[in-house]
Amino acid sequence: MPTSNLTGHWLHYKGGNYRVRGEIAAAGQVLVVYASSDGRIWLRPKEMWQEHVSAEGYSGPRFRRAEA
Repeated sequence: MPTSNLTGHWLHYKGGNYRVRGEIAAAGQVLVVYASSDGRIWLRPKEMWQEHVSAEGYSGPRFRRAEA
């Protein structure tokens, strides 16, 4: 799997902690491959990963890089 400039730990706006493993190209789009703290693997289109969210009183990035 190709590496990504997104590789590392990220926090979801709802509180989840995730580790990006890389990116893959599939069906004409780039998908971010990431794992939750319980080991489950997830895929999300890169556009969604990087989008701005306004929901439940929150306005900001869907994911933000966790402090090292």
